[in-house]
Amino acid sequence: MKMMIWDCGSYQSEVRGFATRGVGALTHDEPKNTPTSEQDAAVAFITIETKDDESAVKKAAFEITSAASDWSRTNVIICPFAHLSDQLAEMETAQRRIEDITQEVRKVSVLKVTKDHFGSHKSLSVDLVGHPGDVRFRSF
Repeated sequence: MKMMIWDCGSYQSEVRGFATRGVGALTHDEPKNTPTSEQDAAVAFITIETKDDESAVKKAAFEITSAASDWSRTNVIICPFAHLSDQLAEMETAQRRIEDITQEVRKVSVLKVTKDHFGSHKSLSVDLVGHPGDVRFRSF
């Protein structure tokens, strides 16, 4: 698993098109008609790899909640992001792991967690806060 966590003053994404690579990219996650938007959020861009198991899910949840705590954020965005690795998990596995991470963060914290759309190309507007440590990269 590869993950970037950003401290964002604002985040907004909107589905612009569907992923054309990979079988079953949209079988379980149809887009909603409204953009994903949040203020003052820890945003986790997550790439699920072939080797990722339940221990990676728990590590990711820990890192996300730690970053949110360090930055005094109560909002979290989980953003599937297949661009940090060339060892991508199958679509169904990746969707399941993203959902597992989302549920684990909810289970271990009181954070408001939003999961962004899986399997699409999105427009993205981000206001990165701009302080030391406002971007974290993790690899499990």
